[in-house]
Amino acid sequence: MRDKVIPKLQAASWHDVRLCLEMQHKILNAELSLRASLARQETRGLHYRADFPYRDDENFLCFITLTKNAEGGMDIEKVPVKDEWKGDLNEDYKSRYTYYFPKELETLGLPAEEETSGWGGKK
Repeated sequence: MRDKVIPKLQAASWHDVRLCLEMQHKILNAELSLRASLARQETRGLHYRADFPYRDDENFLCFITLTKNAEGGMDIEKVPVKDEWKGDLNEDYKSRYTYYFPKELETLGLPAEEETSGWGGKK
């Protein structure tokens, strides 16, 4: 969209200029979101990836940031979360997390959990 739609935008009035700028920002926002999603090679919170259906605390217990570099491209960086937010990293995986994503335990080779009523509550 960045390469095919933005160059074709035209404005006949100041109102149209605003709409064109708004469209450019929406396309940029979509690209930023997609690049950040692809950079996070895990499943966490509301971010689910079928190819990485588990949490990876060692590599992705962080924020993903994107910044504009000198060439006008995007640099992707990981910013660690505060230590007090991390919890006990020495706990085993099943003790650390109370809910599981589809295929998460199977992918990690852990025994399947009995069905739960939702986010951590047992039936």
